[in-house]
Amino acid sequence: MSNFSPFLRHATEIITNGLPDWGSLPWINLQKLEVQLSASGYTLHDPSRSILISIFRSAPYLTHLILDFKMSRPPAHAAEPLPITHTKLEEISAPLNHFTQNGVLLGVQLDVPKLTSVVLCNLERSKKPELDVFNRIWTIPRKITLNSYGDGIMAAAELVRWYPSVHTLIIERGQTEAFFIFMCTLLEKYEIHPSAGPLPLPSLTTLRIRKTNLRGVTLLALINARIRHVRKNTRGMRALTSIEMYETPRVTSKDWKLVLEKLEEGRLLNSQIAQ
Repeated sequence: MSNFSPFLRHATEIITNGLPDWGSLPWINLQKLEVQLSASGYTLHDPSRSILISIFRSAPYLTHLILDFKMSRPPAHAAEPLPITHTKLEEISAPLNHFTQNGVLLGVQLDVPKLTSVVLCNLERSKKPELDVFNRIWTIPRKITLNSYGDGIMAAAELVRWYPSVHTLIIERGQTEAFFIFMCTLLEKYEIHPSAGPLPLPSLTTLRIRKTNLRGVTLLALINARIRHVRKNTRGMRALTSIEMYETPRVTSKDWKLVLEKLEEGRLLNSQIAQ
């Protein structure tokens, strides 16, 4: 890999199964990096932390980072995670189990003020009791993508409480019916008693779904629940205004007609909310 570093230094996008020899000068052209590692094991002195540190220190203008590799077990909880600030990063894509504690990624506490999008490309995580409580990652992203297989999306269900700024949710594949029922339940509990906890994705206006088992009746229940909150002036709540669906057979044409009517109602309600 080091033999190609002089040429790679001029690249704006790199996909690699190892890291280049960064050298002593910053890679000012690199904007998108996808790292694939063949080693799947994870030990107490795993080099993943140093890998992440080297990336951020060597690529100051990086905007998109994709960590496309698995670990046999989650990262160890760092007693004192190393804080790192990166002022250009806009999107991070990584498996859910790469994160621990409050947004610590592979032992590094990130300060990423321009982060707008998080892609969780694998939702599997440890089921050990001591790690079973998921902690919030970041509150600033405006778009989150969940790539699920089977019923794995429920492992990330609690995420919907901790993204108050997200306006776009993208869900790719999987058994998502229970996930959306969970969101409806949180909205109903809040209606009954506001102390039920943070509302799920209060700023959400756009939903994109592909290859899921979501039913039309559940989708309509979610849309209507959010409309009720907007009509009741629930602070911060927005109605859904845009939905894109592909290969979702349990939403019928009759359901879709009702969905379109409700989305129009949502657009009208959102336009009346005082900014």
